Amino acid sequence: MTLIIQNLSKTYANDVKALNNVNLNIPNGIYGLLGPNGAGKSSLMRTIATIQEPDSGTVFFNNIDVVNQKDEIRQVLGYLPQEFGVYPKVSAETLLNHLALLKGITDSKQRKDTVAYLLEKTNLTSHKSKGLGSYSIGMKQRFGIAQALLGNPELLIVDEPTAGLDLAERNRFYNLLSNLSEDRVIILSTHIVEDVKELCKKMAIMNKGQVVYEGRLVDAINDIDGFIYEAMPKNKDVEVEFLKNGYNVISEKMKMGDPVFHIYSEKKLEQFKLVQADLEDVYFKHIVSPTQTF
Repeated sequence: MTLIIQNLSKTYANDVKALNNVNLNIPNGIYGLLGPNGAGKSSLMRTIATIQEPDSGTVFFNNIDVVNQKDEIRQVLGYLPQEFGVYPKVSAETLLNHLALLKGITDSKQRKDTVAYLLEKTNLTSHKSKGLGSYSIGMKQRFGIAQALLGNPELLIVDEPTAGLDLAERNRFYNLLSNLSEDRVIILSTHIVEDVKELCKKMAIMNKGQVVYEGRLVDAINDIDGFIYEAMPKNKDVEVEFLKNGYNVISEKMKMGDPVFHIYSEKKLEQFKLVQADLEDVYFKHIVSPTQTF
């Protein structure tokens, strides 16, 4: 199973170019789509999910033309959007049963068995009779996966699934997605680097509607390993301005209350500490515009 996206573009009425000639080849398994908010990830997911039309380009899943064969792709598609609403007073079991009926599972026994299986798969069986309004964010996300799995889809899209989850719920979600990945294409769209690092072997990075990197995670990290330096300025006012103006600073974060800068340089910088590159460095290198370097 493969999803092939070619020359896909979309401009909204306010002249925002959400997708700019996007090309991707997405194989079986979990594929990470990484990028900042506003990068075009959700626009791409909505296009694949047939919620919106592209201005140009094609999307094929196996032999299905996604743009022109919407009914066919919807039969093999599961989708967890970034914002997933629920009826707060309705139980998980009742709503999942209703959604299964809408999905075309008309046989009552099959529907009952499917609902029970998905509640167990998402570890919600003990909470099946509770109103969805009482669910935690993580439980609602797991319910979202349950409804997305109705019909056993070959293509599963999850858009920002771990945003707002605590560490324990995030780990549960990682395990759930990993267990689902063997026999389908799963697109994990996220701005959280850790999500892709934990789950994906292949990924793409998007920024401003364009794909700025596509490939294997290990290759992406190896490509920049040996070029990442760490700087921890002592005189914050003077040294921070010097670093930002003089070097290709790709990221800044706090470490025990002090700022830590990562610098990308293909020229050896004796004055800074050479550190092992990671996926966060890859991410920032591709979305931060380079500055002049010494």
